[in-house]
Amino acid sequence: MYSRTSRNSYGDVVEPMKRVLVGVLDGIFIAVSGTVFGMLFGGMVARAHIAAGNESTGAGAQGVEALGGVLGGILGFIIGPFIIAVVFMIIEGFFGTTPAGKLLGTKVYRDDGMEAGKGVLFIRSAMKYAPAWLFLLGLLLDVDFFVDLSDYAFTILFAGMFVALGESRQTLYDLASKTNVFHT
Repeated sequence: MYSRTSRNSYGDVVEPMKRVLVGVLDGIFIAVSGTVFGMLFGGMVARAHIAAGNESTGAGAQGVEALGGVLGGILGFIIGPFIIAVVFMIIEGFFGTTPAGKLLGTKVYRDDGMEAGKGVLFIRSAMKYAPAWLFLLGLLLDVDFFVDLSDYAFTILFAGMFVALGESRQTLYDLASKTNVFHT
């Protein structure tokens, strides 16, 4: 049992399985909304871009536009979830919880149980979602180093989640930002 700060004025430290459930639900929210957003937005942008550059008319032009929509949708399908993950990072940085965390009654506080400031929440959130924003940064800047770094960040964060099975119930990014997740 987490003895040093097992309670704050809101509730107990969240048990590891509930944190896993929040993570799984957030992953589902990100995957579904990101895929839908990415496919729709990517398809529309690619179709419009090809249509603007294509001066021919008729069935051939429509076929090129349709192909552009399909290719844009596929690209959006891949990139969309990363964009939505960055949106989740911003939400968690502002509110100290994600949609699934809100649904299941969890929130990030300082590890001493006091309210965490926005700066602390954003630093923690940036560490937690580093694989997503590093990947997008690498794509936008066309720098492979950031894409590779996102792989390493994912590996480190994945291994760091198992630290939450310990006495303090804190992940690696919780330990680094001196935060923990409590019931609300």
